[in-house]
Amino acid sequence: MSGRSRRGRSKPDIEALLIKYRNLGGIPFLGNESIIQIQAWMRSSKKIFEGSKLRDDQKRLLASWALKDEALIWWETIIRDNPDGNITWDRFKEIFNERFIPPEATERLYDEFYNLKQGDMTIQEYQNKFSELSRFAPELIQDPLRKNMRFIKGFQKKYEGRVLAHVNHLFSEMIQMAYRYEYNDKQHG
Repeated sequence: MSGRSRRGRSKPDIEALLIKYRNLGGIPFLGNESIIQIQAWMRSSKKIFEGSKLRDDQKRLLASWALKDEALIWWETIIRDNPDGNITWDRFKEIFNERFIPPEATERLYDEFYNLKQGDMTIQEYQNKFSELSRFAPELIQDPLRKNMRFIKGFQKKYEGRVLAHVNHLFSEMIQMAYRYEYNDKQHG
């Protein structure tokens, strides 16, 4: 076969896209990542694709090229079952999500967010976990007050009351107050 693929694109063009994808932070997808890592991979890929102004067929091609190990085995099965190769980017995302982001897992993460407590985490660790899991329950934090209340609800009791006084502030301002309380407690603790 010459330097052209079945659809008339030259290999160097596709190779250039792959290099650009990698240079912009695109990483391989193995298929054994956590649900949170899987969603982060898809968000990152979409951002790279949009920033690169790729056509849908290029998005699907690059995403499929990023698949390795278990994910590549899955993809080869999909391709084998679709010999025409007419899988759109939207269809890719749909079957990708069906395979790697099962509803039971997102429900479990919703529950984890709903029941999230600071426990022995620092406020920074708690905030990171809160942000990470909040994607799975956006209706629980759909406005600033609800988001602040949900965050405060999970605090250790020693912070809950003090931070509640700042519930009407911006989330970032409320967090800064919580950091100050935590810092003061460590200094005088």
